[in-house]
Amino acid sequence: MAAIIWGDVVKRDESIRLCFMGAKAWESRDLTFDKGILKAGLEEALGMSIAATSIAAINPIATEPGRFVADRLEPLVTRLRDLAAGAGEEFTAQTLWTIYAVQGTALSLIGDQRGLNSSLNEATGFFELALKHCSPTTNFTQWVITKNNLGNTLTTLGTRASSNAILEKACQVFRVVLDGYPPECRSLDWATTHHNLANATRALGELQRSVPRLEEASDAYRSLVDNNIVIQTPILRATIQNNLGTTLSVIGDLKNDAAKLGEAIAYFREASKEWARRQMSMNLAASQNNLGNALARLGEIKSDVEFLKVLIRGAAPSFSCEASVICSYGRS
Repeated sequence: MAAIIWGDVVKRDESIRLCFMGAKAWESRDLTFDKGILKAGLEEALGMSIAATSIAAINPIATEPGRFVADRLEPLVTRLRDLAAGAGEEFTAQTLWTIYAVQGTALSLIGDQRGLNSSLNEATGFFELALKHCSPTTNFTQWVITKNNLGNTLTTLGTRASSNAILEKACQVFRVVLDGYPPECRSLDWATTHHNLANATRALGELQRSVPRLEEASDAYRSLVDNNIVIQTPILRATIQNNLGTTLSVIGDLKNDAAKLGEAIAYFREASKEWARRQMSMNLAASQNNLGNALARLGEIKSDVEFLKVLIRGAAPSFSCEASVICSYGRS
């Protein structure tokens, strides 16, 4: 029994060449329509199969939260890269969008986890190819997803490369998406896009050490944190609280502003409560680390050791409770 591995069109509407992996070795055969072996529409059916295979292979791995999966994605990306390169206009827009978007998602994750700017750059290329096959009018949801993935990849790349231009481009991508929503629409996708724009703006502010940029980001986070849609999505809300705390911490550090640091501390504590409740140890550790740094910086600004001791003692019950959650969670 043989399995089809890949193929190409020898002559449009007349013949194709399919390569099989048989029991022992590769085998190539030319098949033609005139012999009645192939049916009209095979190209699109093959395209749909490739798209489905891409999703089935990559999505289950790419959606594993908090896990290093780059080593498992890389062999799949290598195989699918040639398929994506060979995808032609004989496939429908939906099939082409799927092939390019899935490939972009995998490469973006590899670039993020491996620290490879080359993979992030390649991912942006695939997302841009995917956007040629969907639009706000043909499929608004797919367009929003792809634009957000492109913007997030640019944010990561711009941060890694310390590039104002790339981060500005990321911000513009998110603004275009937000402009595409009707004024009355306040969906979870809208909130997620708004959050992504705040993240890119914060990254730009941190790179430029620009308080106005950072305040723009903090205003965006504030507008979301008590939004009804966000409140109904606790994990997103805790993420926003942590990111708002981070932004306020940087502003407080740059301005020697104890009030901003105090706000940051409050948001880190709120985020930590949610992570502890859900036993999300990595998120909890990150927020607790941010909290400790903010407390230390506040003590420096106050130049008051006793004040810092009081703050730490006040946080101690929280630290103790959260630490026990991490330990029990790690043993389960």
